[in-house]
Amino acid sequence: MSSVLFGKINVNTNTVFGTESAPASFFNSTFFFQDNAALEWQLFLTIQEPGTIILTVLYSISFLVGFFGNVMSLKVLLSQHGSMRLSGASATRCLLINLAVCDLAVVCVCMPVTLGHRIYTPWVYGDFLCRAVPFTQAVSVSSSVLSITVISISRYYAVHSPLQSRAYFTRRRILASVTIVWLVSSVICMPVAIVTRRDEVALIEGLAIVLPICGEVWPQPRLRQVYNVLLFSALYCLPVGFNLTLAFLTYRRLRSTGSEGRFTELDPRSQCYKLFVYTVDKICKVAKIKVSNPQRYYF
Repeated sequence: MSSVLFGKINVNTNTVFGTESAPASFFNSTFFFQDNAALEWQLFLTIQEPGTIILTVLYSISFLVGFFGNVMSLKVLLSQHGSMRLSGASATRCLLINLAVCDLAVVCVCMPVTLGHRIYTPWVYGDFLCRAVPFTQAVSVSSSVLSITVISISRYYAVHSPLQSRAYFTRRRILASVTIVWLVSSVICMPVAIVTRRDEVALIEGLAIVLPICGEVWPQPRLRQVYNVLLFSALYCLPVGFNLTLAFLTYRRLRSTGSEGRFTELDPRSQCYKLFVYTVDKICKVAKIKVSNPQRYYF
């Protein structure tokens, strides 16, 4: 059995052809192809396989739902109150916009290339997309996770200090948080773009048939293991633990209020409404007193 090892990429001819490798004369006498291009097309095109057909249907549905769903979400979030500006937007609204952008990046960049690579096995998209696609996917996932964490912080702060929450999460701080989220995500996922590369592997001895491949090439296997552990901890364990802790503290705070009426007293809108009712009530009382005693009050 013949295999080619390129860094951490192990291309096995048994997985490509379903048989052991053979000399060029065997392929020439078996497939009866007049040129190598037709042979490559027959060997690497998987569009007729049941697994590829099912995956194509699922990817198409996911693409349509993800694209139109996120576009509609952006339209609603950006056109709220007839304004396309983010001024006066809440922290949650701005971070939801960021989540929609992350999803669109995955849907528009990663999904088409991944499906195309599944249909036609060789990597024909060049070295740039070989690095850009996994990097975009990793950064988008990281930004989504960190954005959800920032949303949890915002909601926790809104429950514990509702009157100061809106003043604290200003437009500048919201945009700064989004910028920090993307910068941190880019730094965390930068090794993915560095170690991923494109190369060509000769498959059949005596024939000019090569398999362009795209994969991670690490200097040492130990470094890959360490990075995967750090990535799993930074983007899964820590955010999940942190968000669960905030959710528990928020739930305990809500339970400690004792009743819904007591909690509504903490709501800034409820405070404004009560102030408005109190003011109107006082004005009505003063007007009533003036009508009943016109000589007592002068306005």
